[in-house]
Amino acid sequence: MLQIISQMSQSNSVEILLNAFKEHTVLVLGDVMLDHYVEGTVHRVSPEAPVPVLDVEQDRWVLGGAANVAANLKGLGAEVVLASVIGNDTAGKKMKALLIDEGISVSDLILSHERPTTVKTRLMSGHHQIARMDRETRDDLKAHLELGFINKLVEIIDEAKPTVIIFQDYNKGVLTPMVIVNVIDYARKKGIPTAVDPKQNNILTYKGCTLFKPNLREAEAALEKKLETDFLDSIKRACETIAKDLENDYTVLTLSEKGMYVAGPTEQELIPAYSRSVADVSGAGDTVIAVLSMALACKVDILAGAELANIAAGIVCSKKGVAPIQSKELAEIASSILA
Repeated sequence: MLQIISQMSQSNSVEILLNAFKEHTVLVLGDVMLDHYVEGTVHRVSPEAPVPVLDVEQDRWVLGGAANVAANLKGLGAEVVLASVIGNDTAGKKMKALLIDEGISVSDLILSHERPTTVKTRLMSGHHQIARMDRETRDDLKAHLELGFINKLVEIIDEAKPTVIIFQDYNKGVLTPMVIVNVIDYARKKGIPTAVDPKQNNILTYKGCTLFKPNLREAEAALEKKLETDFLDSIKRACETIAKDLENDYTVLTLSEKGMYVAGPTEQELIPAYSRSVADVSGAGDTVIAVLSMALACKVDILAGAELANIAAGIVCSKKGVAPIQSKELAEIASSILA
């Protein structure tokens, strides 16, 4: 574990790599959302029904989904282009304001009167989630929006010239099969690597991507069978099957507390999870795909990139709520681990 970065760290490779991130532009496309936290304290049960009464103390709004991936990339120092479709609604305005606060352009977000901005509201008492309420649509983009989005993405690729493209799929309908196929095909023609954080619906549509990062449940959906996480042979065969079906170069299978399994053309390795106290796992996958994608852009060995992503995921899991990684914090903690 950490042997590749450890060998490089003697020449301050972590700092060098993180500084290299600043030289790259990343296109993030997919489902953006707002994470809304209603925080307070529970002292009593409602007399109207057997449910807790939350005495609200504050409301907190943070970027989620593809927007959180963009925030992670910005925290790592990269230039970010975020493309999605959001509602022309109050939540959409809040989304744009938060992105602007993070220094992320909102000019490539398409506003729609037909679709709401996805909002996930969590009622929190301390670290305990009492309930969650979702406001969203999971329908695919209608044909006219889909065509307009594809045309915009082609324009962005031509103008911004990203060094890597990230597909952040939450099955909310922005990444339709037509969007996925067209963008991957165009990226391949332009020689731009693509990284995918999938959900179940579109898994087999990402044929030809460069890096595919499912979690265990998503891999099981792709293979239509349960995987034995205690047996590396089962995980290895799963990654080989995914690579055969998708013709991708790298598969990174995240395994929660067991870490992640990395499979490439010549290397395969289980990287144990970086151990820290876990406060909230929300957004950890967004952090992992952001770091892995930057490693792709910088042409860093995939195992070294995965090891750094593993550390970054541990950092964000130690924080309450969705919190993007920051380059300085990652450099300090990674360097202390590798010292």
